[in-house]
Amino acid sequence: MLKLRKEVLGTKHPDTLRSRNMVAGIILLAQGKYAEAEQECRAVLKLQEEILGAKHPDTLNSRYHLAYVLYNLGKHVEAKAEFRTVLRLREEVLGKDHPYTLETHELFRLIE
Repeated sequence: MLKLRKEVLGTKHPDTLRSRNMVAGIILLAQGKYAEAEQECRAVLKLQEEILGAKHPDTLNSRYHLAYVLYNLGKHVEAKAEFRTVLRLREEVLGKDHPYTLETHELFRLIE
């Protein structure tokens, strides 16, 4: 699906970036390819910040995946900082009772 989206929509289309985020934050992570997942998460996040803005829900999902990857890489200080940022922005953008905000809060609480 990612290949098709790149061909049809282009590499900077929000749907293509969303697919890349899923590959990086879920598939590569599940395969234990942590360094590759981190690199792809960072690349997608950078593009989403430029195209969608730092507070867009898709951008926040990418930041969440990056934080999760960083945590799995043992980069706990950096991961916690990312989770803090995601939590603050999700509270601001989505509200404190949104399921994604609550999920971030719970995960952040567990790693603290």
